[in-house]
Amino acid sequence: MLEFKDITLNDKSFLENKFKEYGFPVSDNCFGGLFIWQPAFKSQFAVYNDTLILRGSVDDKYFYQSPIGKNVSSAVELLIDTVGKELFFSGLCPTEKDFLQKNFDGKFEFTNNRDNSEYVYDRAALCTFAGKKYQQKRNHINKFLRLYGTPEVVALNGKNISLISDTEHLWLSEHNENDPRIIHENTALKRALEHFDELGLIGTAVRINGETVAFGIGEKLSEDTVIEHFEKASREMDGCYAVMIQEFARSLGDEVKYINREEDMGLEGLRKSKLSLKPAFMEEKYDAVFVG
Repeated sequence: MLEFKDITLNDKSFLENKFKEYGFPVSDNCFGGLFIWQPAFKSQFAVYNDTLILRGSVDDKYFYQSPIGKNVSSAVELLIDTVGKELFFSGLCPTEKDFLQKNFDGKFEFTNNRDNSEYVYDRAALCTFAGKKYQQKRNHINKFLRLYGTPEVVALNGKNISLISDTEHLWLSEHNENDPRIIHENTALKRALEHFDELGLIGTAVRINGETVAFGIGEKLSEDTVIEHFEKASREMDGCYAVMIQEFARSLGDEVKYINREEDMGLEGLRKSKLSLKPAFMEEKYDAVFVG
């Protein structure tokens, strides 16, 4: 039997090495993301035959990620034997989907999960917002600068993280404070702030007149990609989001080519916003249900 254990900080080195050696550069294969969202998704892992098996749960129903390691086929076979008809893979990359189709022909039913697909952007494009397609973004930034002046931009670390520790007003309101998604996100953010340096997170705060009006937090996903876990900005200041997006991109080193801004969860407003930034490409995701 597989012995699953909760993901803790002590597992950081082991899991990151597995992701680096075998995983694909998506949010599912990112230790910081798994750790900070652990209370929401009850993220766990087990090791079988030198192969990593990750799972989480929603409403007491487990979902699994594609096994990572040298012996994926044997790990999938074990899951089929032990989980059976309840086996559900979530967040499969095209390569992982193709592997299951080829090696377990007819045993899984696949669905393209557009809501879970991730938006990946060219960092250089977000640094400048150059060209006709970004005219509206430049207009928003110019309006912000005209109304509020040049902001102070601060690189975040564990010592100055208090700059954003009291900024719930940027996204919480009486209309959404009881929304389970918001509650889980707030918990995840608090875990990120509490363990900022331990997780190797990176972040940027935008400040006006000594007050933080926006911030972004992410981590290195691969040698050339950073994933952004959180991005918050004042809804009362025109252009604040565009400024935050640009400053976060500018804060990253030239070795970073792409910024993964994660999925839209099927939320219409979020999808519209992410599409307006003109992604370089999408990381498609698939779900797979075992059908025998």
